[in-house]
Amino acid sequence: MLNKTHKQILAVSFALVALLASALPVAAQSSHYNLRMENDTGVELYHVYVSSTYSGSWGDDQLGRSIFHDGSTFTLTGISPGRYDMKFVDRDGAACVVRDVPIYGNRYFDLSVGWLADNCEA
Repeated sequence: MLNKTHKQILAVSFALVALLASALPVAAQSSHYNLRMENDTGVELYHVYVSSTYSGSWGDDQLGRSIFHDGSTFTLTGISPGRYDMKFVDRDGAACVVRDVPIYGNRYFDLSVGWLADNCEA
C-alpha cells in the first residue's frame, strides 16, 4: 500500500494534468482526438478509466493488461469531443479521480505531483 507521501505525490501529479488541460486552447473541430499522457508521478499506474462526465459508469480499463510505468507515455486515441472524467489507479488500489476534463482537440498531459495535488478527488 502506498504511504501518505506517495498518495500525496499521486494526487498532486494528477491535479497538474487537469490544470494544464483546462488552460490549453480549443482546437478546430474534428470528429476524434488523441490524449497523450506522460507519467511523471513516481508510481506505476495499473488502471486508467475514462468516461463521459455525464456517464454513470467507468467502462473498460484503457490500459488493458499493460502498466503505465513512471517515465513512460500512454496515448488514448479516437476520443470524441466532450468533457470527461478520468480515474487513475495504482498497484494498491489508491485512486485519483479527475472530473470534467475538456477534450476538444489533441491534448498532452504531464501527470506530475503538482497536478495531482490540485485536481485529484479520492
